[in-house]
Amino acid sequence: MRLRRLETYGFKSFADRMSFDFEDGITAIIGPNGCGKSNVVDSIKWVIGEQSAKALRGAEMTDVIFNGCATRRGMPFAEVTLVLDQLSAGMVIDTPEVAITRRLTRDGLSSYFINGKACRLKDIKDLLMGTGMGTSAYAVIEQGRVGFILESNTKDRRMVLEEAAGISRYRARRRIAARKLERVEIDLQRIAEVLAEVRRRARQVRKQAQDAIRFRDLTARAKELRLAFAMEEHGRLSAELAQLDSQLQQLTADEAAASAESARLEALVAEEDARLAPSEDLIRERERARADAQSARDVARAQTDECDAQLTELDRTEAEDRTALATVAERIAALDRQ
Repeated sequence: MRLRRLETYGFKSFADRMSFDFEDGITAIIGPNGCGKSNVVDSIKWVIGEQSAKALRGAEMTDVIFNGCATRRGMPFAEVTLVLDQLSAGMVIDTPEVAITRRLTRDGLSSYFINGKACRLKDIKDLLMGTGMGTSAYAVIEQGRVGFILESNTKDRRMVLEEAAGISRYRARRRIAARKLERVEIDLQRIAEVLAEVRRRARQVRKQAQDAIRFRDLTARAKELRLAFAMEEHGRLSAELAQLDSQLQQLTADEAAASAESARLEALVAEEDARLAPSEDLIRERERARADAQSARDVARAQTDECDAQLTELDRTEAEDRTALATVAERIAALDRQ
């Protein structure tokens, strides 16, 4: 695999769209301090998936977007495309070249593309795994990285050698397979628990099915018994209905005879009412006379009561006068004695 072209747009100091072509042999980028040589290395690291803003010499990831200067304003996003060719046979790419693109907007939304199709960061890492193009691999060595590699411990150095030998791809696949096996074991445990629960429920359902079959048989037996009882009850009620029909006919005849007798008695009552009409007039006249007499009696009784009250008052007045007369007589006698 070989690096063919690097395209940047809005990345750090590269405000305009820039294209770096890497021909066969050695390509060197030279220039004074601060002209952006290190930004080329940062763009390569950034497009292949670097997630540390500190590793890109920034405080946060949006610092890689061109912020503007005195002569032009900042860019809304940063985009870097890395073109590779001479792909290895292990890569699942059906084109002679592969273009890896990363785009970052100011709201922090990062997008990845392979040959113009949206993808995940994991897809890019899987594509570059074992090629030395990873973020922590040996293909991209920035300033100060050589001393770090030389002074690193055996574990870190072994990681670099495994990446160069192409072992890291299979080690990563082994880790992924181990995690999948762990998830499968967990799923098997869950399936065993679910299976135990299903078996327990199957026993319950089997018992419920037996109860349902017994209930069905008992229901059928109860239906037969209800049918037999209904037939017997129908016969009994039919006999009672016939008997009640005969009684109804007899009662109908009795009702007709009673109606005739009632009509005859009503006629007699009408005759007696006609005969009693004069007597009722006489009774009403005598009732009025009795009422008048009672009224006169009540008036006389009231007058009598009033006279009795007057007599009582006169008797009291007479007694008082007699007492006063006796008093006067005594005074006269006293005066006579004087």
